Amino acid sequence: MIEAMLAGSVSEVPLLAAISGGRQDSKILFYDMENEVFLENSPLIPNNSVNDDFREMECSPTGEYVALRFRPTDTFRNSFCVVDVVNMTIVSGTPSYTESSNTISAMSFSPDGSMLAIGFSTTSSGNRLKILETTTWSVIQDINPGVGSYVLGLTWVDSGSLLFVYGDASAAVLDANTWSDIGAGIPSFTASTSNSKCIEAPNSGHVIIALQQTPGLLVYETTNWTQIPNTDFTLPSGTGVNQITVSESNNIACITYASDSYLNFIDMANWSLRSGGIAPQFRGGASFTKDGTIFAHTYGQYLDLYYKSNKMGLFADESVSIPGSVSGQRNYIEFMPKII
Repeated sequence: MIEAMLAGSVSEVPLLAAISGGRQDSKILFYDMENEVFLENSPLIPNNSVNDDFREMECSPTGEYVALRFRPTDTFRNSFCVVDVVNMTIVSGTPSYTESSNTISAMSFSPDGSMLAIGFSTTSSGNRLKILETTTWSVIQDINPGVGSYVLGLTWVDSGSLLFVYGDASAAVLDANTWSDIGAGIPSFTASTSNSKCIEAPNSGHVIIALQQTPGLLVYETTNWTQIPNTDFTLPSGTGVNQITVSESNNIACITYASDSYLNFIDMANWSLRSGGIAPQFRGGASFTKDGTIFAHTYGQYLDLYYKSNKMGLFADESVSIPGSVSGQRNYIEFMPKII
């Protein structure tokens, strides 16, 4: 029955990061939907002490790597690491970024997985954006994108030819060949320096920004970088945007929050709040499969799967207990290609 529900999506598995404060044995958990089991062969994540604050997880499009961002209480420990999913090891040779001099605030893999963009709120060089190539993990670009004191969000656009960057004062669109800003005319805005996220909806030609403030949502056209009218509305938001995910096949965007029980669904056909459906859960993660047919939501100690993401009710089609206690901590989840 499960196999029939999964249809063509068995090539993807939910990647669950149960990595957060209070767990010194933190690992990345992979849930195999075909066999309905967790694969607990991830290496231990370094630097994860009792009070470390896990802030972000980014999976490379090929599924080979997972980048993790922390905000450790010890300001001299590295706040960034990359997991090699194929070999289940921590990648060596990545740059060391400590909270004392280089505070990471955003990450994004390019669509082909060859580059990792890292945004900063503080850096020793003064620049707020670094581009790493993912063969040697060396820095190939060290840029000041001119978006303010903080880089708050990053997303690659137009199959990776452009990088959209926004900060606490403005936004920029960088040409990935010259790294010059071609986004002249993007309206400036003042953003809270608290957690926020952005994502590209490539089929519809939009970049969506979820903010912890009023307005809570901004949407831009990627053809001329103008703001979509009437999208700057207030969301019933919680504290700190945790994740944002889109299903373009169903015209749905979902936003979860880090510290409050809110799960906002946005109807992308008319850019309005979608009512009904899943009850909000505390500090949840959310992700759609690439084809948009399956929705996964993780919160506390549970992973919920919905096999008809256009008709999500209050009860999941499958609810799975996550191994280990992660109740009350931030959870992140992302579907990835099944390469393990």
